[in-house]
Amino acid sequence: MSVNGFAQKSIHHFDSLTLVQLENRDWKKLIATGKQAVKEKKEFYYLYYRMGAAFYNLKKYRKAQHHFEKAYQYNQFDDELKESLFNTMKLNENYDEAYRFSKTFSDSLKIKTETEKLVFINQLDASFAMNNPDSASYSQEGIQNYPLFSKYIFGVGLNHRIGRGISLYHHYSGTSLNTTLYKFYQSHYFLEANIPLIKHFIVQPSVGFISQKTFFTNLQINPDKNSYYLFSLNLKKSIPFFDFNISGSASDFYKVNQLQFTGGIKFYPLCNSKISFGAEYLGMNQQNSYYQSGFSLSGSYKPFSFLQFNASYFNGDSLYNQNNENGFVLNDNSALLKSRWIAGCSIFLPHKITLDFMYGRDSKIYPVINPFTSVHDGSIKYGYNFFSASFKINF
Repeated sequence: MSVNGFAQKSIHHFDSLTLVQLENRDWKKLIATGKQAVKEKKEFYYLYYRMGAAFYNLKKYRKAQHHFEKAYQYNQFDDELKESLFNTMKLNENYDEAYRFSKTFSDSLKIKTETEKLVFINQLDASFAMNNPDSASYSQEGIQNYPLFSKYIFGVGLNHRIGRGISLYHHYSGTSLNTTLYKFYQSHYFLEANIPLIKHFIVQPSVGFISQKTFFTNLQINPDKNSYYLFSLNLKKSIPFFDFNISGSASDFYKVNQLQFTGGIKFYPLCNSKISFGAEYLGMNQQNSYYQSGFSLSGSYKPFSFLQFNASYFNGDSLYNQNNENGFVLNDNSALLKSRWIAGCSIFLPHKITLDFMYGRDSKIYPVINPFTSVHDGSIKYGYNFFSASFKINF
């Protein structure tokens, strides 16, 4: 029998050949041989195991995980395979999926991989952000003296596990602002769960609560106290070269009911985290009356194991937007976002410490409401520079 004019080889032939290529560390030839065996439907346990090892040594970790999983379908009792698959999941930053997989480990493998007893709190972080408005232009006379102030935000967060395979991330941030007209306080609590499912699906439900208080100075106006909510659900699917995600959210910022949809894709050309490119589409419906949309582009590059550069750009209709960047609600949720660009870097230090730095700029429209009459007096177009820094340690 032949395929495309070539005589088919036996499983024994591919077994012997890939073993020699493995011993010679000839990874590219091993992969080519493996692909030919799959094409001829000569699939077997060691074929996928060795192909996984070849991709692993070429640092194509997403491909390696895929082939180790194929091998696992043939043999679910090999501790060496389980260890290889576990380590590859962690290199692909699929930590919850990896620890869920550790349920299948023998006692000796749990000791070897240090998964015998998992720590309850596996991440702590602390963050600081600063917003600085500039270049304001006014739509109406009489509001030129409306003040725009810098804002400083502080936050803390922790991630903890619920058994093996599910984690919860808690984040709290707060800010205060003292001006000649008013004192403003805002606090934000954010909770997100990470739940890996089968077939590389991950579901991420989250909830956020924002509390705001404004006390007016030298004016006979009652304090303004409000609270808002945000519920969202994100579904993510991973394959060797791509991540896909869709999400939906509902919120009532400034008592405006909003439904938001996001669909995105991320491309990993090298099948690892060294380089990635992403694109997202965002749609929003407010008060069931009108629809707004926007898009974003992003990219990351990791030239060294200790350094990664990140960049993103957003453009769209004027949106009430509550993006979280490094755990922060960086933009004023009373303003309308027109565009945003961000550049930053992550520095990975020993002892599982990560430092994140980010600088960006928003283009916004701020609707001015008269505190006495609640009438819309006009709007302010302005730029908003922001900077954030965060410290994160994993256990």
